[in-house]
Amino acid sequence: VDWGPERGTTVTPAVRGGKRVLLAEGMIDEGLPDRLRRAIEADEAIEEIWLRSSGGDARAGNEAGKVIRSFPGMLTRIPSGWTCFSACN
Repeated sequence: VDWGPERGTTVTPAVRGGKRVLLAEGMIDEGLPDRLRRAIEADEAIEEIWLRSSGGDARAGNEAGKVIRSFPGMLTRIPSGWTCFSACN
C-alpha cells in the first residue's frame, strides 16, 4: 500500500494522461486547506485532484473538502495503487 509521504500534504501541479492535475500527497495538516486553495486558484487548467494520504487532522480534512467543493466541477481521484485514509485526529 502506498500511503504517501509522512509529512504535511504537498500540492504539486502535474500533467498525467494529458490532464492537468494537482497531486495532494502526505499527512493532512492544518495548512492544507490554504495551500490547496492557492494551488487551484494559481492554475485554472487543473481538472482533477489526485489524493494520497494516511490521514491526519480531521478538521483540516473537512475544510479541504469544502475548498474542493467550492470549485464547481472539480474532480478528485485516488489513483490505482495509491491509498487515502480519512483524517481522524
